[in-house]
Amino acid sequence: MNRKILRIIFLLFLSVTVLAQNTRFSRDTRSYILYDSQITALKYARLIKGDGSPPVSNQTVIIENGKIKAMGDSDKLQIPTEAEIIDLAGKSLMPGLIMLHEHMFYPAGAGHYNQQSISFPRLYLAGGVTFIRTAGSIEPYSDLNLKKAIQVATWNGAQYLELESELGTIETGKIADLIVVNGNPDSRIQDIRKIEVVFKDGVGFDSQKLFASVKGTVGLR
Repeated sequence: MNRKILRIIFLLFLSVTVLAQNTRFSRDTRSYILYDSQITALKYARLIKGDGSPPVSNQTVIIENGKIKAMGDSDKLQIPTEAEIIDLAGKSLMPGLIMLHEHMFYPAGAGHYNQQSISFPRLYLAGGVTFIRTAGSIEPYSDLNLKKAIQVATWNGAQYLELESELGTIETGKIADLIVVNGNPDSRIQDIRKIEVVFKDGVGFDSQKLFASVKGTVGLR
């Protein structure tokens, strides 16, 4: 089984160097970042865990050093005093999307393909995709109910890649790859287009700004 995997956040678009355990982003990359605190508390969210279970309202997820440190009822969970608090009232929080058959090129005609090293990574991340597998394939799914559709794009992908202990659902100890959606995608799948923030390893990126940055360049670079 081919297991070549690309972590979107570090794919070409993101120039990073690592000093000790702190990630240093390039100036260009930083222009797309909304949140990058050591400890972040996402409060009052409507939590879609990703495993097919029903959504739970009024939930808080605490991110520390890129992983989910704790989660629970917003009225009961104790939040560290040094945490950056983000109010997600009226919004949904779900796992980042895991895609299994993706490409970084675009057909240009006459059998030619253009490499999309700049636009595609930004588009993937802006659309909530936080983990991809290149040259992979899965059996097509059809007539999925909405809960199943979300599960297929999160938990099922993690299982296929044998990464379910790290990704695919929102659970304590897992990597903080999360999506903030201004709506209820489990009951209205069109709301998945209303992504506002994409957290990759606990760093929150501005989805709309990423989309805007590649306008007019898709298919060219």
